[in-house]
Amino acid sequence: MARVDRRPPHQRLTTTPGGLRWLVLLAFVWLIPAAALSLGDPPAQRIPLPLAPEAATYDLARDAQGLLYVASEREVLVFDGVRWEHIPTPGLLTRSLARGPGGQIYVGGYNHIGVIARDRDGVLAYSDWTEHLPAPLRDGFDDVWEVCSDASNVYFRTLHQVFAFDHAGRFAEAWSAPGRFGAIAFMGDELWVQWRGEGLKRRVAGNFEMVPGGEQFADTQIYHLWPHPLGGQIVLSQRPHLQWLRDGKLTELPLLPPQAPPTALTTQATLASGIAASGVKDGHLVELDLAGNQARISAISNDFISGLVPEPNGDLWAVDDEVLVNVQLASPWRVLDAADGVRGIQSELRDIGGNWYGLSSAGIYVAREVAAGHPRFERIDLPIGEAWSIAADGPALLVAETYALWRLPAPGSGAAHAITHDRLHPRQLLAAQSTPRRFYVGSESGVSVLDLASDPLPPELPQIGLGSTADSLVEISPGRLLVATQTNGLFDVSVAADASLSSAALTDAAGIRYGADRGSHVFRLGASVYAATTAGLFRWDAVRFVDDGLDGLGALLQSGAIPMVVQGSDGRRWALSAGRAYLHDGASWRELEPPARTGPGLRSLHMLSDGRVVFGAASRLYLYESERPPRPATEPLIEWRRAWLEGDGQRTPLPLASDHPGNLPARPTLRVQFAAPAAAGEAQVLFRQRVLGIDSRWSDWSPVAEARLGTLPSGRMQLQIQARAGAGKPGPVRALEWEVAPLWQESLQARLLLVGALLLLGGLGAGAVTRWHVNRLRARNEQLEHIVQTRTADLEHANKQLRAQTLRDGLTGIANRRAFDDSLHEAWQQALREGSSLALLMIDADHFKGYNDRFGHLQGDEVLRTLARALSADDHADRLSARWGGEEFAILMTHMDLSGASAEAERVRRLIQRYPLGVTVSVGVAATVPVPGVAVSALMAAADGALYAAKTAGRNRVSTAGSLSTL
Repeated sequence: MARVDRRPPHQRLTTTPGGLRWLVLLAFVWLIPAAALSLGDPPAQRIPLPLAPEAATYDLARDAQGLLYVASEREVLVFDGVRWEHIPTPGLLTRSLARGPGGQIYVGGYNHIGVIARDRDGVLAYSDWTEHLPAPLRDGFDDVWEVCSDASNVYFRTLHQVFAFDHAGRFAEAWSAPGRFGAIAFMGDELWVQWRGEGLKRRVAGNFEMVPGGEQFADTQIYHLWPHPLGGQIVLSQRPHLQWLRDGKLTELPLLPPQAPPTALTTQATLASGIAASGVKDGHLVELDLAGNQARISAISNDFISGLVPEPNGDLWAVDDEVLVNVQLASPWRVLDAADGVRGIQSELRDIGGNWYGLSSAGIYVAREVAAGHPRFERIDLPIGEAWSIAADGPALLVAETYALWRLPAPGSGAAHAITHDRLHPRQLLAAQSTPRRFYVGSESGVSVLDLASDPLPPELPQIGLGSTADSLVEISPGRLLVATQTNGLFDVSVAADASLSSAALTDAAGIRYGADRGSHVFRLGASVYAATTAGLFRWDAVRFVDDGLDGLGALLQSGAIPMVVQGSDGRRWALSAGRAYLHDGASWRELEPPARTGPGLRSLHMLSDGRVVFGAASRLYLYESERPPRPATEPLIEWRRAWLEGDGQRTPLPLASDHPGNLPARPTLRVQFAAPAAAGEAQVLFRQRVLGIDSRWSDWSPVAEARLGTLPSGRMQLQIQARAGAGKPGPVRALEWEVAPLWQESLQARLLLVGALLLLGGLGAGAVTRWHVNRLRARNEQLEHIVQTRTADLEHANKQLRAQTLRDGLTGIANRRAFDDSLHEAWQQALREGSSLALLMIDADHFKGYNDRFGHLQGDEVLRTLARALSADDHADRLSARWGGEEFAILMTHMDLSGASAEAERVRRLIQRYPLGVTVSVGVAATVPVPGVAVSALMAAADGALYAAKTAGRNRVSTAGSLSTL
């Protein structure tokens, strides 16, 4: 069926020339002082909508609990931060939503009017008010374009009518306009409505009268109205600029560029005092600082933005036809991504000559004239692999890529060319302190010296092997280096006048300590030099290393993590460790809120010459605008979503209108779903639970928002739930209580029957004997009950141990095939419910049979154990590594799309390549958003096929299964 666009002409999506984003941006530059410019877009979390491909969205609303409502064709979707709920509505489509004073959501659609509120059982339900309209108004009013409400009434605007209802759904009044209506909104306590053909009016004492100056809008359609922070109203209409109506006078506000006129804006929201936001047809967001007369444009979508809703913390929710987007406007982070030309996993970012040079797994990129505005990276076309490091040689540039060093001359001075052989494998470049045009080169095997003053260059550079990749280099005095390697510790390297090298390994005699893997990193902070290992942080005192926790940084880091640390021109220090960012602002270290809720984490840290700090990730650069105050920490509040009893293949819903919903039958099997919707835009929300009287402690924190309870004992039961956002402070505990009925033998009637029998026996003259028997029986029963309880506990403990053993691979200690299959099917069902993406990596050790034949199976087993440790080191709630069988492994990642999964696969491949194992790995990647009717085996088959392609293409590479949206 062809999709029909029922938006009004000013909201219909029309074809716009390519590059609108940059034209709009350039038009904004003249408005904003350079100091007000902010590089990059705000971070955004994108959540796929569970809609049919041909369906569209029309509006967005948020209730007092934080639930989000999306208006679509014949339904309203409700998102609680974890799962989606579908609420059917009548009519062809549902167009407009508005939140009422009691938290209910009013709905206007094609020939229908109603409300979504909780019924007696606490379940969200749609109630149709259309039948309450008088008969002459009921038929043929078509679309309800806008809805708004005050403490008394709710108003529904159609093209020719405005209907008023009270909040109980009783019809109150209606107004008609032969020339149609325009925008409707509350300005303070007054209802303002445009009567097209007459002007802008307000309701006073039950009647509509012209506002001062309102007659100027008789023939111009008004799309939106909102208050100006300095008084008066902002009018968004068909005219080429925003207008400020104040005391009857109009002032034009040329905040909107010609390329984004009012007719290109789709929806509006007031964010804060003096700040408003509007969606643009092509998926951009315009922030308007009305008091400061400034504007900013950001890319948040690729489609028509149909709704905007502000968050209390300053963030914003937006919706298009495919995704729900949480735009973190209040975040101190800004992001440059693929839309800005950023590609690959970022290795280094340097500013040279006013340009930014980005080096990544995808090559080398340059963003020119960064100070003029938004950076746009363009690839430098060179026949190179991964780019690792860059340095300036006068007007020319040196680039370390996968195999060789390249020289990029100044523009117009010749062609770029390799200046070393392709066996050098350089990774780091460091300019010598006192020898002009001398560079130290850290490679995969050690350190080399490059003297560009030599003409010609020697065929082989002077070098010294260190048995591992040189991770970082610092020159502590002319010709003397401290070199940190990835797996072989630190070295003191000396360079003679003739460029020959000598080295000495640094051990505990030099004050340094190592962890089991002997990984290390060396860096300079001001005049001091530091080293980091998995055993701690150390400072070089010109003779040896001494322990130095860097003013408390070491205590913050995860055990065994090696940080990267840089210092800006303002003296502040920044650190990155295990994907977490830290800032020392002169007083103490603090962990920074993460820039993104999901997806690949931070992987590199770069300090630019202007003092700006940039963090690298997969196909992203994150800039931290520290002048923005950190967002206030939230304490997530639990919201009950559903509860039901299970048994005999049936589900019996339970009411959730209160925290004491009633009684349960004996030995019930119960499921309860919950969420923390108000924190849905924060870092990943985690939950823990316990049942008082049954659980001795809280469960572990988990993203699973469901409790499954079986065979509950009789008596009062209290389920307690608590939530937290990321590593933030837990919110208050919320409890749900039931009274569980006893079994028949535990009931009062059964006990009375037993007492009656005993009395009858006593009446027959056997009272004493009966008491003796009863006491003996009670003691025996208590003994038997104790034995049963003890043996049951022992059996449960043994079963848990046996279960744990059956889910672990005996050789490697990580999850085995059975555990992985269980997790995969569970993740598939969860992704199907949520409409989220699921990714699978299939990993095979290359030529492993030959390795076993050469070195023996014992050494082969050790390789498999090392592989398992490396692959599972980054496992967390959304990532599981397992041994698939033999030399084959698998990694399952929830909430991960194909791009992120491919980047992770490449990281894993390079990680294993750097390990001194003697084997490499091939990786097959597949990802999809599950749809009903498709089995999880399709994802497995796609990943396995991609693995076969990687092995066929030569091994030691990553192959993807392509887009699996139709899987």
